[in-house]
Amino acid sequence: MDDTCFEKDADGEVLKAELRNGGTLVSKVEFHPNGERLWIYDTAADGDAVYVRLRTATHGWSAVFYATGAQNPHVVDFDFAEGENVLIEVYDNSDATDRIASFSARA
Repeated sequence: MDDTCFEKDADGEVLKAELRNGGTLVSKVEFHPNGERLWIYDTAADGDAVYVRLRTATHGWSAVFYATGAQNPHVVDFDFAEGENVLIEVYDNSDATDRIASFSARA
Protein backbone atom coordinates (compact mmCIF):
# COMPACT_ATOMS: atom_id res chain seq x y z
CA MET A 1 0.00 0.00 0.00
CA ASP A 2 2.91 2.37 0.62
CA ASP A 3 5.76 0.35 -0.93
CA THR A 4 6.82 -1.12 2.44
CA CYS A 5 8.85 -4.26 1.89
CA PHE A 6 9.38 -6.96 4.48
CA GLU A 7 12.44 -9.21 4.27
CA LYS A 8 11.63 -12.92 4.27
CA ASP A 9 11.79 -14.60 7.66
CA ALA A 10 10.92 -18.31 7.52
CA ASP A 11 9.00 -18.45 10.82
CA GLY A 12 8.06 -14.77 10.94
CA GLU A 13 4.69 -13.09 10.66
CA VAL A 14 4.65 -9.37 9.88
CA LEU A 15 2.31 -6.70 11.15
CA LYS A 16 1.38 -3.52 9.32
CA ALA A 17 -1.42 -1.49 10.87
CA GLU A 18 -2.72 1.88 9.76
CA LEU A 19 -4.58 3.89 12.37
CA ARG A 20 -7.08 6.45 11.15
CA ASN A 21 -9.24 9.13 12.72
CA GLY A 22 -12.25 10.06 10.63
CA GLY A 23 -10.62 8.63 7.51
CA THR A 24 -7.35 10.52 8.04
CA LEU A 25 -4.21 8.44 8.52
CA VAL A 26 -2.71 9.42 11.88
CA SER A 27 -0.21 6.64 12.56
CA LYS A 28 1.32 3.43 11.25
CA VAL A 29 2.76 0.56 13.25
CA GLU A 30 4.88 -2.18 11.70
CA PHE A 31 6.62 -5.24 13.09
CA HIS A 32 9.37 -6.65 10.88
CA PRO A 33 10.24 -10.19 12.02
CA ASN A 34 13.53 -10.25 10.14
CA GLY A 35 15.64 -8.41 12.70
CA GLU A 36 12.74 -8.11 15.16
CA ARG A 37 12.15 -4.40 14.54
CA LEU A 38 9.19 -2.29 15.57
CA TRP A 39 8.50 0.78 13.41
CA ILE A 40 6.15 3.53 14.63
CA TYR A 41 5.12 6.44 12.41
CA ASP A 42 3.27 9.59 13.50
CA THR A 43 1.86 10.40 10.07
CA ALA A 44 -0.39 13.26 11.17
CA ALA A 45 2.33 15.25 12.96
CA ASP A 46 -0.44 16.96 14.94
CA GLY A 47 1.18 16.99 18.37
CA ASP A 48 -0.61 13.79 19.36
CA ALA A 49 0.95 10.32 19.22
CA VAL A 50 0.11 6.66 19.62
CA TYR A 51 2.05 4.61 22.13
CA VAL A 52 3.10 1.02 21.50
CA ARG A 53 4.42 -1.82 23.62
CA LEU A 54 5.22 -5.44 22.87
CA ARG A 55 4.91 -8.61 24.89
CA THR A 56 6.34 -12.09 24.47
CA ALA A 57 6.11 -15.10 26.75
CA THR A 58 9.82 -15.03 27.57
CA HIS A 59 10.40 -11.25 27.68
CA GLY A 60 7.17 -9.94 29.23
CA TRP A 61 6.13 -6.37 28.40
CA SER A 62 8.53 -3.95 26.75
CA ALA A 63 8.82 -0.29 27.51
CA VAL A 64 6.27 2.02 25.86
CA PHE A 65 7.48 3.57 22.58
CA TYR A 66 6.16 6.37 20.35
CA ALA A 67 7.18 8.47 17.37
CA THR A 68 7.06 12.21 16.87
CA GLY A 69 6.73 13.53 13.36
CA ALA A 70 5.98 11.86 10.06
CA GLN A 71 9.53 12.28 8.80
CA ASN A 72 11.05 10.68 11.88
CA PRO A 73 9.77 7.14 12.51
CA HIS A 74 10.81 5.49 15.75
CA VAL A 75 12.56 2.15 15.12
CA VAL A 76 13.21 -0.23 17.99
CA ASP A 77 15.35 -3.38 17.73
CA PHE A 78 14.47 -6.41 19.81
CA ASP A 79 16.16 -9.76 20.34
CA PHE A 80 13.35 -12.30 20.26
CA ALA A 81 13.75 -16.01 19.57
CA GLU A 82 12.85 -17.16 16.06
CA GLY A 83 9.19 -18.10 15.89
CA GLU A 84 8.32 -16.40 19.20
CA ASN A 85 4.79 -14.99 19.29
CA VAL A 86 4.59 -11.23 19.83
CA LEU A 87 1.59 -9.29 21.16
CA ILE A 88 1.58 -5.65 20.04
CA GLU A 89 -0.70 -3.18 21.80
CA VAL A 90 -1.39 0.38 20.70
CA TYR A 91 -2.52 3.02 23.22
CA ASP A 92 -3.74 6.60 23.18
CA ASN A 93 -1.70 7.55 26.25
CA SER A 94 1.83 7.10 27.55
CA ASP A 95 0.89 5.11 30.65
CA ALA A 96 -0.68 2.38 28.47
CA THR A 97 -4.14 2.43 30.03
CA ASP A 98 -6.26 3.61 27.06
CA ARG A 99 -5.87 0.77 24.55
CA ILE A 100 -6.81 1.46 20.93
CA ALA A 101 -6.00 -1.93 19.41
CA SER A 102 -3.97 -5.09 19.83
CA PHE A 103 -2.30 -7.21 17.16
CA SER A 104 -0.16 -10.31 16.96
CA ALA A 105 2.93 -11.16 14.97
CA ARG A 106 5.73 -13.70 15.12
CA ALA A 107 9.46 -13.07 15.36
